[in-house]
Amino acid sequence: MNAAQVLSELAEQKPLYQILTSQQSLEKYTILLEEEPPCEDAVKQLMVLLNTLVLKYNTHEQFQKRINISAIEDDEDTVTTDTPASEVTTINKDESESEFFQFIRNVLPVISKLLDNDPNVNAETSYCLEQRRVGMLRMRVIEFLSSSATHFGQGMWQAFAQEEVFGKLLEMIPQYPFNNTLHLKVYEMTTHVLDKNEEEIVEHLLDQTCLIKMILDLGKEKKAFQFEGENQNSCTYGYVAFVRKLGN
Repeated sequence: MNAAQVLSELAEQKPLYQILTSQQSLEKYTILLEEEPPCEDAVKQLMVLLNTLVLKYNTHEQFQKRINISAIEDDEDTVTTDTPASEVTTINKDESESEFFQFIRNVLPVISKLLDNDPNVNAETSYCLEQRRVGMLRMRVIEFLSSSATHFGQGMWQAFAQEEVFGKLLEMIPQYPFNNTLHLKVYEMTTHVLDKNEEEIVEHLLDQTCLIKMILDLGKEKKAFQFEGENQNSCTYGYVAFVRKLGN
């Protein structure tokens, strides 16, 4: 089990979740993300952790006791709180959101740039065709972005639009026609946002991304989206079903 998995397990516990989303921790995450050149292994693990924190956000946001971070020593294996119960600060929901939510918005430009890091590696598929690999780092980023889009509201979507996250992710669908995990994550994110019917975001998706073009392109000849498989059987690119569902 690697460090990210350990921390993700710890995030299940509300007190430790508070530590992992404290200002002190968020500052460390920011430093790691902004390193040049980035340490890919470390960033991959961080994406796993951040994804877990996003998924647990709604569960833990009502946690009412703030742990006294200053009471935690770097060389200790245990967490202690010296603050008397009468002096424990109550977390306001908006304050809690403003820390973790604002952190994601602040680092979104850096995370969005990670989508541009094409590993330029091909792998042969079971169809005897070469497939461009998305790369594990970018897959971890995609998982995190999809979770962020579905767990936060309009404020996050506006940040996604500003950093062209929606457009980048939608453009990756036809670029990687066999990566159904990518297709599913983008589909879940896009349908969730469209279902909320926020006018500004819907207009962005329809007018400033390739979504409409992909849907209209399905009206072309069927063979444009097919290829010959291993036994010369006609197969359809994997993303077609997801785009059709988006069109519906």
